Amino acid sequence: MVVQSKEEKYEGLPSEITESWNDGFDINTFLIEKGGEQNRLKLKTAAPSQTVRHDFQAAKRAVQKFFHDKVEDKMIKENERAERQRIEHQATLGNKESMDMLIDEINSFLRDSPYQNISYDPMFDSLSHAIFEHIYRFKNFYKWQRHPNSPSAKILGKEIWFKIDGKFVKQDEEFSSIEEVEEIIRLLQQNNPNFTVNEKQPQGELDLPDGTRITLTIPPRTLYPTIVFRRFIVNNFSFEEQVRYGTIAREDIPIFQTLARVRANMVVAGGVESGKSTMLKTFYAERPADLVALMIETHPETFLKRDFPERLVHEFSISDADIRSVLKTILRFDHDYVIMQEVRGVEADAAIDGASRGATGLLMTYHVTEPSKVCEQLAQHILDVYPSRRYVNEVRRVSQTLNLGVTMKTFPGNKKRVTSVFEVNYDYNTDKAWISYLMKYDSINHQWEYNDQLSDSLVQLLNEEGDTTLANFRTLMAERKAVSPMQEGIIQPILFKDAGEME
Repeated sequence: MVVQSKEEKYEGLPSEITESWNDGFDINTFLIEKGGEQNRLKLKTAAPSQTVRHDFQAAKRAVQKFFHDKVEDKMIKENERAERQRIEHQATLGNKESMDMLIDEINSFLRDSPYQNISYDPMFDSLSHAIFEHIYRFKNFYKWQRHPNSPSAKILGKEIWFKIDGKFVKQDEEFSSIEEVEEIIRLLQQNNPNFTVNEKQPQGELDLPDGTRITLTIPPRTLYPTIVFRRFIVNNFSFEEQVRYGTIAREDIPIFQTLARVRANMVVAGGVESGKSTMLKTFYAERPADLVALMIETHPETFLKRDFPERLVHEFSISDADIRSVLKTILRFDHDYVIMQEVRGVEADAAIDGASRGATGLLMTYHVTEPSKVCEQLAQHILDVYPSRRYVNEVRRVSQTLNLGVTMKTFPGNKKRVTSVFEVNYDYNTDKAWISYLMKYDSINHQWEYNDQLSDSLVQLLNEEGDTTLANFRTLMAERKAVSPMQEGIIQPILFKDAGEME
């Protein structure tokens, strides 16, 4: 093959062109020189790149299709498809490893897509995180995770409400439609096979793996779909932590520690969200770690084993209808004491029955409307379930079984306080019962008042704890009384008669 030189190859071209090659050639300059400005080339310039606006919903749909194609890919094996479905299911339950895996996949998909620069709500950590929450979790309700001190929240139709400092506050964010709320309801049903809500059964309760309790109601029971969330906001169960929240006084820590360690049958009573469940777990935390507890509740919400993994505790979730039939079997488990949450009629009867026939040291919570009437109201709840029994007998049985009570209340600003600590006393000789207050909270002067007179039964329980326990406790109570003595109402009689019966 003969190689031509540049001069030979372009022989015949005008010399002004070939001579300019050494200096660089401009075609426009050449044409203008030959024929004027009208000869300038009208070259088309590249159009400025236009950023196509893709909204968040388009990005969400694209990711959903991407994940759907992954699962439906005919090239993957069945075990790989099953593993993929397991990961997605675990992500909907809040499993961190599965969530992180899917968020990483969304992030990789976005890098090679036109969606990576679209805007998203700043409550989310990233665009990929926002898309994940809208596909697999609770969408804009994720904002509740940004309010760790909010104990409850509500979805009312499209609206979102958080309880902040004791009051429900409407959030600026809403769901885009009722259909989005219905997606959340379907998600909850898919993750809880035994949970169903429909027109015939428009209300139900369930628990998330993290312990959050959900109450869900749909039309026709309510005008709009309504979802109520409740959770524990305290993770450190100690009396020092109770002081930090202002629930008790710092000087009273040793009083509560001593009462927690004695093997007394105790009730923690108060209204909704008064802090009684947290106080119960605090008493449990203070009890010797080597004692074995039986935890009985209608729904799993206390999660003692999760919060106290080093302890041996048997946790049972039992419906009201089954509790009496299975209680005898449960009590055969080797245990030192029983714990029962939110007792009502059937549970109250089972708790009193178990404590009177089994091991002492009962811990239970009770939603009470009048703290000074704990024994009478517990007895009445039992009668509501077993109307053939006599009220006086149930009051007597409750009074004979309980030793101590703690009442709690929520004050303005969502401040929770212990309002009283009392003994429950019963005299077998006179067949009379009464409450004797050890502490009471004066809400006018914002201080606790104290009484250092102890019953014979409490003296015995304190003596059983060791040689110095009783003496130390007497000293503590005397010191507190000297600073702030209880002026009146130390003794509260327990009404001990049937309706219409004379004293």
